[in-house]
Amino acid sequence: PPGPLSAGNVTLVMKVSEVLSGPPTLSLIPEGGAPVAVPMAGGPITWLGAVNLDETFGDGVATFALDVVDLAGNPGSELTTGATVVIDTVAPGAPFGLAAAQQPGGWFLLTWNAPPGEPAEGLRYRVRRSQAQGQEVISQEVSDNSAQESPPLEGTWTYSVSAVDVAGNEGPASSSVEVEADPPAPADVATLALTAAGYATLSVVWSPSDDAGGSLAGYEVFVGQVSVATIDPAEVSHTVDGLDPATAYTVRVATFDASGKQSIGTSLVAHTLVANPTPQTAT
Repeated sequence: PPGPLSAGNVTLVMKVSEVLSGPPTLSLIPEGGAPVAVPMAGGPITWLGAVNLDETFGDGVATFALDVVDLAGNPGSELTTGATVVIDTVAPGAPFGLAAAQQPGGWFLLTWNAPPGEPAEGLRYRVRRSQAQGQEVISQEVSDNSAQESPPLEGTWTYSVSAVDVAGNEGPASSSVEVEADPPAPADVATLALTAAGYATLSVVWSPSDDAGGSLAGYEVFVGQVSVATIDPAEVSHTVDGLDPATAYTVRVATFDASGKQSIGTSLVAHTLVANPTPQTAT
């Protein structure tokens, strides 16, 4: 198997050059430890084994010891490849000194220190966040001792950080820190344009908000100060109807998030067309 090997059940695959008289005898010898027998099954050429690695194996280079006998009774013990493997079953400790500082843009900079006694190189960190009575989620994974976080909703959020070593062993979480989030409304649309005008209708199209796919929950269309439509975040156009002919209207498109926080919006002034005169019959 490729190394380093982390804690857990490891499957071993061994191929022999000729048919054996019975299953091979394989042992895994941890660095500074006693041999651990690895039962093998299968054959005649490909044999499979499994060993459960736990923290008692420690960290270091382990060696495989092999004994086989072929059909002619000739013994063998040589492994041409994979005779040694790096084992890393000990998870790193907990990061410490977790702190959060709110930035002018409303986001938070989280910083922390690497676990004591752990080499900084090769560690990565999982940042978790949760709200009261909410499910804890992994918000991101970073390789530095800092992370930028923008909680998706208003309220109190709790953050913690855990370290993960090269082998994939995850250590305990750090002490938690709480932040009071008041995220800004989703970014306004950059452009808003008129695509068609009728006697009683105005059609507009806009560029997606930069927060589409993030905090954006949708768009709201206004005529003057009156809301006329709520638009799905995947849509970027709307036709306003029921207007008076030959009239100037201010059309505004604002963004909003899941909590209802709304942006200022982007506006334009457009005119409906003059209605055709009513035909008159001469008498």
